[in-house]
Amino acid sequence: MNETKKIKFPVAAIFCTANVLLELISIFMTYASLPHMPWNRLLNTLLLPILSLISGIVLAVVLYQRKRRLTLFLALGLELVIPLLCICDIVFSRSLWGSAWKDLLLGQAIAAVIALLLLLFAAFQDWKEKSGIAKFNRAIWLVPGILYLVNNLSDLHQGYLAIINHAPDHDRIMLSMFSILVVGLPMTFLLGWWLTHPYKKERAVYQMPVAQPYGQPYGQPVYQSAGASDAAQKVFCTNCGRELLPDEIFCVNCGTRRPEQPRTEPDHAEQKVFCTGCGRELPSDEDFCGACGTKRPVDKASGHTVYGGHIDL
Repeated sequence: MNETKKIKFPVAAIFCTANVLLELISIFMTYASLPHMPWNRLLNTLLLPILSLISGIVLAVVLYQRKRRLTLFLALGLELVIPLLCICDIVFSRSLWGSAWKDLLLGQAIAAVIALLLLLFAAFQDWKEKSGIAKFNRAIWLVPGILYLVNNLSDLHQGYLAIINHAPDHDRIMLSMFSILVVGLPMTFLLGWWLTHPYKKERAVYQMPVAQPYGQPYGQPVYQSAGASDAAQKVFCTNCGRELLPDEIFCVNCGTRRPEQPRTEPDHAEQKVFCTGCGRELPSDEDFCGACGTKRPVDKASGHTVYGGHIDL
């Protein structure tokens, strides 16, 4: 039996599209809340959200097209740039953050990097589907989703505090929390599943070899569907219509005898006999060739004279 591979539709693409729309709304809300900020500070504030928006659009397009290998690798690599920039900003910044808070942010960014590296590694495992590494990736498909949640713990905590304290920009914070919990988290889990389990297997139809036709090269058998062969061998009772088992002579329901299978009679009209001496076609009533006098050919197996489609006994 042969099995063909077909790539499943990634449900993560739908969540990725929703995430892009929410990020676009968040960027407009952030811009509206900072109208008098200088352009350089505004650009620094919106740089990471804009990069996240671009990478999300690229990833959504790749997922909808069900692309694998290099295209998907580049899309995930673009997503990886964002946490790497966050790590550089945390390490080289000279802000007045406490060391504990700085370590927390650094740990979250590292968790995001590890999650994306696992997704990147799983994207190149198509050609090693039965290897031990591929099986390990399939076993830990949910780990990137857990790391994504760890990466956003501080944002969720700050959002919760802002909501209960009625912060001025609590609408934007609520939108961010909704994006993380309802869109981003399911998307990461579904993406991890699709990257490690991308194919659905379709069973091929069983086929049985049939008689080799004239002119067919040796070693290239002709196949017919097993279903058609089975249907042709079924026998039904002529009285009650019940399907008869192969070993049934009489129907157990009504006692009717099993119908006889029709026998194919040879086509005598198409079978001709030719003289072995001159090759002339012999009529059915000639025992000797009228042209050369050669005796009508004899069947070697039985020793009887051949007449058209039968043997004279």
